[in-house]
Amino acid sequence: MHSQNIVHRDLKPENVLLEDASSPILEIKLIDFGTAKAYAQGEKLRERVGTIAYMAPEVLDDAIESYTDKCDVWSIGVIAYILLCGEMPFKEQNPKELRERIRDFNGDLDDIWNVNSFKKLDEDTQQFIRKLIAHEDDRWTSEEAFNSDWIHEVSKRLINELKEVKSDKDNTFELAKQSLISLKNFKGTTSSDQEKNPKLKEATLAIIANLLIKEKHKQTIQKVFKVMDSSGDGMLGPEEIQEGYEAIMGEQLSDEELNGIFSNVDQDGNGNIDYMDFLVASIDFSRQ
Repeated sequence: MHSQNIVHRDLKPENVLLEDASSPILEIKLIDFGTAKAYAQGEKLRERVGTIAYMAPEVLDDAIESYTDKCDVWSIGVIAYILLCGEMPFKEQNPKELRERIRDFNGDLDDIWNVNSFKKLDEDTQQFIRKLIAHEDDRWTSEEAFNSDWIHEVSKRLINELKEVKSDKDNTFELAKQSLISLKNFKGTTSSDQEKNPKLKEATLAIIANLLIKEKHKQTIQKVFKVMDSSGDGMLGPEEIQEGYEAIMGEQLSDEELNGIFSNVDQDGNGNIDYMDFLVASIDFSRQ
């Protein structure tokens, strides 16, 4: 989008949709371009638009005359923080207080870096988020973020995991085994923010998953999903998970383990694991 000189200015989970939620191929579409703008290279932006919780400090600060497309990078940083930490970085409920809190963001000394959920992240992940949620001069461009070592390392890790499987005629059996291990080990967040906004968690996971996985790797995960989906309805129920796990792993899941999978992986809480849930769990961000 930025490579086409378009800035969105209201990036948030609510403005991210699935083109076809029933399709095993997950296509993400941005909506609500009412605040978007086509701009000339180097042009400064001046309108104070967006959703406060995701707006960059320079957009909220009337003392700053203009800003750049890096405002979108800040928004992605907030989404990444929510996804990886399981909570909002800025928690003020009153709009005026929230605006002032973000406007007065204190850079490396800000309190958002001191919460336990952030400090538990590995150093590389912390640095990645810090380069997105940063003052404009210190913030990465969208290109720098996309080409960052953290993004490449996570992508490489997924590729290496797929390469490690033992080969059969099409690798389906071993790929299914690896995906089930990730499925079992996947840890979702159970924060109050997620309980209040389950769609927020679902959307942010989808954004990051699509950012990290190239199309050819999505196709591999899609193949594994189809092997598991014995009913062919595009969703994995408890029986399919149990049957698939027993057939592939040679052992049954306990009731606690099975319930844990659905508690952590079923992001929309509908009692089934759809392709989006499965795709995200196959990456397992909690181990990054």
